[in-house]
Amino acid sequence: MVQPPPQPDWDEAAIHSVAQVLNRRWGLPIIRLLWAEPVRRADLSRQLDGISEKVLTVTLRELMARGFVIRHFFEGTPPKVTYRLSEAGYAFGSLLEQISAWATNIDSQVTAHRSR
Repeated sequence: MVQPPPQPDWDEAAIHSVAQVLNRRWGLPIIRLLWAEPVRRADLSRQLDGISEKVLTVTLRELMARGFVIRHFFEGTPPKVTYRLSEAGYAFGSLLEQISAWATNIDSQVTAHRSR
């Protein structure tokens, strides 16, 4: 029998708060699009096929409120607004890569177990 490790000391409220981003349909796609470089709002809207302007606004505001995204306003004619990931956003993205690898591994284990 496998001996379980000591009980983790989790902050469940903090995990739940961050996990809400995972439950949003557009949170992860926005984080992925902002990974490489800052992106203008219109470009986000074009690249996220099917997202409404209202949902894009709400999701960007939520990501900014959680500290994952930073909004930059550049004065000029016309004014320019870009969005980019913060350090916390990149850290969250790195964790998502680890979670994705873990989930892929678990999924293949479950599939192998079911085929026995």
